[in-house]
Amino acid sequence: LEFRRVLFRSMFGDTLSHAVLPGIAVGFVFTQSRDDWGLLIGATLSGFVGVSVISLLKRATKLKEDGAMALVLSTFYALGICLITHLQKRTDGGSSGLETYLFGQLAGLSTRDLQPMVICLVLLVLCFASLRKELLVCGFDPAYARSLGLPVDLLQFLIWILLAFCIVSALQIIGVVLVSALLIIPAATASLITHKIGR
Repeated sequence: LEFRRVLFRSMFGDTLSHAVLPGIAVGFVFTQSRDDWGLLIGATLSGFVGVSVISLLKRATKLKEDGAMALVLSTFYALGICLITHLQKRTDGGSSGLETYLFGQLAGLSTRDLQPMVICLVLLVLCFASLRKELLVCGFDPAYARSLGLPVDLLQFLIWILLAFCIVSALQIIGVVLVSALLIIPAATASLITHKIGR
C-alpha cells in the first residue's frame, strides 16, 4: 500500500509537470511577452485544470487514477507542444525562447529568474515547518489523521498546491522533462539512505 501511494504521488508530480505546458503558451498569448509572472500564472492555471480533469475523469468514467493521469499527461503535453510550435512559427518572433520550458536553460539563468524559485522555497519551508506533524500523519496514515480530527483533504490539497508552485517555478531552468526526475530522485535516494523522516 505504501509503495502504491509513493508511486501515485510520483506519477502525479510527473503529470502536473507536463500539464503546465499549455499554460505557458496561453500565458504568452495573453501577455505578449516572456514575462516570468505572466507565464507563471498561465502555467499554474493549466496545472489546476489538469488536476481538475483527472478528478473529473475518475468520478465520471471507469478510469482509475493512474489511467486518468496518463491520459491528462499525454494530452496536455501534446497540446503544449502544438501551441508552442505554432507560436514559434509566427513571423513576429516574439515567442522565441519558449522551447526552453521543454528542456530548460540553466546557462541563461539570471537573478530575475531566481525570484519565483526563492519565493517558492520560502513558502515550502514555512508550510512544512509549521505543519510538520500534521503533514506527516496525513501522509503516512490518513485514516488515523481523520480519527484525530485533522483536515486531511485540505492538507492534501495544500501539498498539491506547493507541488504545483515547485514545478512551475523551476520550469524555465530545468524544463518539463527534468522536473519530474528532480521530484522523484531525491525522495528515492533519501529512502535508500535512511528511514527517518527528520534526516
